[in-house]
Amino acid sequence: MRKQLKKFELDLRKTIENDNASFEWRGFVYTNKKTENVENVSFALDLSISNVKEAIKNEADILLCFHSSNELDLETKNHMEIKRLLDKSRLSIYKCHLPINFSPVGIHYQVCKILDVDFVSEKFLLDSEEIEGGVYRILGQYTINEMLNRLKNLKPISIKMFNYDLEKKYSNILFASGSGCKKEILNQLDCDLFISGEIKHGSIVQAQDLDIALLEIGHYVSEAIPLENFSKHFSDETNYKTDFINSAPKEKVSCNLE
Repeated sequence: MRKQLKKFELDLRKTIENDNASFEWRGFVYTNKKTENVENVSFALDLSISNVKEAIKNEADILLCFHSSNELDLETKNHMEIKRLLDKSRLSIYKCHLPINFSPVGIHYQVCKILDVDFVSEKFLLDSEEIEGGVYRILGQYTINEMLNRLKNLKPISIKMFNYDLEKKYSNILFASGSGCKKEILNQLDCDLFISGEIKHGSIVQAQDLDIALLEIGHYVSEAIPLENFSKHFSDETNYKTDFINSAPKEKVSCNLE
């Protein structure tokens, strides 16, 4: 690998500080032969055609994608088009997901800073692996409405509430971005309120049995602004110029039947 690309990787690892997700692969999904000096880095939540076009427009040398496959699948139409765009540019693609998510300055940390709450990271077992940073505990006591007011800073389109009590002060509150509300966490960590981006049906049923309230704020919004803030932190810690590509899906809540 060329020195500039290797240096970028080392700078990213240094910024992440503590690799709490060394078990997950990260690296270059596509190494462009035309990538020479690495000065401009675009961050995006997903590897998509629109994000690649925007990164090229921004004259980025690397597009860092939070969500991506480990390699381009040229049997899929969108990846074929992405490969065509990349071949005509100098852009390389880098994937880094859970290492940023679990970092002491990563997604979960940035969410808690945005919410302006005190917090600590928690440890739990997932597939016999001890995980730290995959879920944060929000300290203090909050009603649902007080927490909803803080969550507005993430700019959710809508928030789903399950098993909630609007009068209750919740004191054991957990947060995990994306689809991080997992049954393994509900089994191991004490909580009476769990906030996450996306919550699967099995976790909803389990939470109902355990009398745990749930707030589902949307997968994208639980990670987008936090990733943007991490990209700024990365720029502050290094000499790279960074930008964040906001590609939120078009979404609208059509009605409320209650």
